Amino acid sequence: MNISNLLVDGGSATTNWFFIGNGIASDSESNSGKLLNSQFFLNADSYKSVPVVWNSSKDKGPVYEGYVDNRAIGLLSLTNSYLGVFEIASTSESKKAIYVDKLVLEGLTENALLTNKLDQLKIKDGMTLYFAASNLPEEKLDGMRDGKLRWVKDFAGQYSSMPLYLPGSAESVMVNRAHRRSRIFDTDGDGVANGFDPTPYGDGRPKMQLEGRFIEWLGIPNKMYRIEYTEKLGDQAKWRTLSSIKNNKTVFHSIRFQIPRALIAPGQGMETVYIRVAHN
Repeated sequence: MNISNLLVDGGSATTNWFFIGNGIASDSESNSGKLLNSQFFLNADSYKSVPVVWNSSKDKGPVYEGYVDNRAIGLLSLTNSYLGVFEIASTSESKKAIYVDKLVLEGLTENALLTNKLDQLKIKDGMTLYFAASNLPEEKLDGMRDGKLRWVKDFAGQYSSMPLYLPGSAESVMVNRAHRRSRIFDTDGDGVANGFDPTPYGDGRPKMQLEGRFIEWLGIPNKMYRIEYTEKLGDQAKWRTLSSIKNNKTVFHSIRFQIPRALIAPGQGMETVYIRVAHN
């Protein structure tokens, strides 16, 4: 099946299902369009090799940007019979990738990874398969097949996300399900792994860290922040806006801001200046 001319699916209101037995190809070098609401089901019969040729996605690394305007697909389900193989490759001279919201390796369980090294996946040099979710433990799949199978823990798509409530800002955001449930990652650095932490990304209120003239905090997706300052606290406080900055990403992202030297330089008539970060 050649899908080079299949540029866009129907969006979140619809889902496309493609059941394929002889392989799939996206030959075009163009990465325009999106297929994040499409599901592809491929089957490799015994002793058969099924090609997956993908020239239409730039390799942007294991980051959420790989799913933006890069012809990413929603779900890729691979079912193989005895010694059936999926050959994932690109015919382009430049390095390419395929970005999948959810990768399903049918018939495999977590225990199977103890002996099964995913020999049914042949990922050729110059190609990387990125996934945000799987039916197998994402942390264990990450880096398999000589580093050509990579988990994108920052992307939260239709098939890979879950809601997370932030009590400090009284709002919910979508996060990557496996990353939120991880027993290894500690995103907020409080010594508690995400999977055991009720607020793995903080409670929604900016928690600043100071390094020289730089302040840094973990920004909520698509959130606008105001950096404010005052010379006095309490009833005499008069907070003024120093700058505004937005986390334009759809994921939690570290925001870094440099305090102007003139604000804290000696001889400016200020013995002390207080700075805070606020959001709407």
